[in-house]
Amino acid sequence: MPPKPENCCAVVLTYPYHALSVELSLFLLNSTPRPTVRTRFFLDASARHHAPLARNKSIADALAQEEISITHFLLFDWDSRPVIEPKESSKKDIRPWLEADGDIVGAVYPTGNEHAWDGTTVHMGCLRVARAVFEKLPQPWFAFEYSADGKEVLKCECTSFTERAKIAGFSIVQAGYCGHWRGV
Repeated sequence: MPPKPENCCAVVLTYPYHALSVELSLFLLNSTPRPTVRTRFFLDASARHHAPLARNKSIADALAQEEISITHFLLFDWDSRPVIEPKESSKKDIRPWLEADGDIVGAVYPTGNEHAWDGTTVHMGCLRVARAVFEKLPQPWFAFEYSADGKEVLKCECTSFTERAKIAGFSIVQAGYCGHWRGV
């Protein structure tokens, strides 16, 4: 069931520039009711592979501190560019992401490896996750998986998280579109 905006907690990773896109700022201001929206900005200027640590900490802190009314987490990277009223095409609209049914809903998010979407893996740059997913899955929720010798990444945090969620019985869908600073 789609979440009510007042029951969402947005988690925005602002690495590496301690900033966020104008489009994301406007989305958070205009698509959620004030003052009930809860937005957490996690400042992390470390390397890209520390993003899973930032996501784990921010969500764990929110679960420990927030009341039960939070039903969903909206996860964004600083350079996410959600669009409510697209100029070019209705295919580039975030609304289906907000309205879709699913425990985990990922928007189409241009990163250069869109071919990775196989119906079970979604990108972390624009992700909606039901609270129940975090309550059921063991921590850490987000983690890269490495080869035994630690020299090769076997799975990114996206694949690792969504595979574990699917095994636990959660639904994973792709809906809507979210632009990306490096994409369109």
